Amino acid sequence: MTGWADYGADGILAYREALAAVVLRRPCFPAVAITHIWVDHPVSIAGGRALWSIPKVAGRFSGVPDSGAEVADAEGLPIAGFRFAPGPALPWRQRVALHTVQTALDAQADMDAGAPVSARMRARGRLRFGRAAWTFAPDGPLAFLQGRRPWLSACLEGAELDFGV
Repeated sequence: MTGWADYGADGILAYREALAAVVLRRPCFPAVAITHIWVDHPVSIAGGRALWSIPKVAGRFSGVPDSGAEVADAEGLPIAGFRFAPGPALPWRQRVALHTVQTALDAQADMDAGAPVSARMRARGRLRFGRAAWTFAPDGPLAFLQGRRPWLSACLEGAELDFGV
């Protein structure tokens, strides 16, 4: 699963992020393990790593998904490009919930002895389907996704998100 988010200024923290995750088979709830994630705010990096073991690292973002957005690493080396063409939306707001399940990062390994770190995410917004197109740098960290096509593309417009609840 790949994702792109733009958390606006009307929330607690405004920043952008791009990620790749693996969908997990969990019997009780939908869950993902985030394998790669870049964000453009140092507080988000520190909080994600310390609170939920999400391996956030610094990234540089440009553009907007409607006309084409890109993410590069902290040194400016390209990682991925993303474009989203919106399609039909459901007429009502949806509630979405999932968990992240991460292996404890090094700083937490002593405390948790390898126990998974789980966090719940709840979101509410208008679900809009569309067409997403990703490009991946051939020598970048997501090169293994090159040539793959999204199976389903959607966005959650006007989302209200609670993480770690």
